[in-house]
Amino acid sequence: KASTKNTIIVVCVILLFALAIALFAYKQIVTSGIVERNTTVMSTENYEVDASMMTYFFNTVYQNFAGQYGDYLSSFGLDTSKSLKEQTSMDGTSTWYDYFMDSAKSQAEQLLVLCEGAKAAGVELDADDYKAIDDSLATYKETATDYGMTANSYVQRIFGTAVKVKDMKKCLELSQLASKYATKMSNDYEITEDEIKTYF
Repeated sequence: KASTKNTIIVVCVILLFALAIALFAYKQIVTSGIVERNTTVMSTENYEVDASMMTYFFNTVYQNFAGQYGDYLSSFGLDTSKSLKEQTSMDGTSTWYDYFMDSAKSQAEQLLVLCEGAKAAGVELDADDYKAIDDSLATYKETATDYGMTANSYVQRIFGTAVKVKDMKKCLELSQLASKYATKMSNDYEITEDEIKTYF
């Protein structure tokens, strides 16, 4: 009886230890963003957006909206203390989560199209572009240091646990390239006086 009891105790301890390891591993996988980084949600021939990047775009859209309307959010029926998936948006049919996700998807699609256009036109990021991106990231790193946090922890707190500095950098590179190409298209497009007269 004593031997059986000891065996049961040992087995229980081993199972508890294994469960603790499994829970720790699961938490590490969830917070590391490794699954999201290996999940492509949108792509073109030369560029792609993974789930971590989409999380960044989503939270950027949401935070810009919240920052723009601030105290007036309640008049739109948006409560920032509640889950976006449980609140109906302004259109009365979809949730606020759907609203912001649709905006994030549209933004990502536009970026991919412009980046493909940039590649076809031979437009690339140069040293100044990369410096602008690094300067933007440096702001987050400095703020993280001020709060006694790592850069990744700070970025995760703002944009979600699946987002790290390297994910943010990929998003900023896409945005910078898209913006550069859009500016080039705008500058290259010329309208003649005759075209203006014909239009009017």
